Amino acid sequence: ALQSCISGAFWASGQNCVHVQRLLLHRDIYDTFKVQFVALAQNLKQLGKHDENSDLGCMVSADAANRVMDDLKSAIDEGAVILTGGTCNGTNISPTIIEAVPKDHSLMKQ
Repeated sequence: ALQSCISGAFWASGQNCVHVQRLLLHRDIYDTFKVQFVALAQNLKQLGKHDENSDLGCMVSADAANRVMDDLKSAIDEGAVILTGGTCNGTNISPTIIEAVPKDHSLMKQ
């Protein structure tokens, strides 16, 4: 399940309309899954867009990257917690995992 969730979340840099956007986990496995999921995300390679060894690429445009970063900042300002990532370099957004997103935040609704 871990590998499928990592692949589903980060394959195509999240630019796939059916990618994993949210995980709902039973409390009995949450902590263990979270630690392993974050570790896998931290090991993803974000190399040049033409490098076949890269695990994920860039966002489609600077505007798209800025929208993602604005949404992330807004969620953090409202109480969400970054578990890994959350940085942007041009159109490259590091593999980012957050938790505790408020139920009424747009990231939970869209």
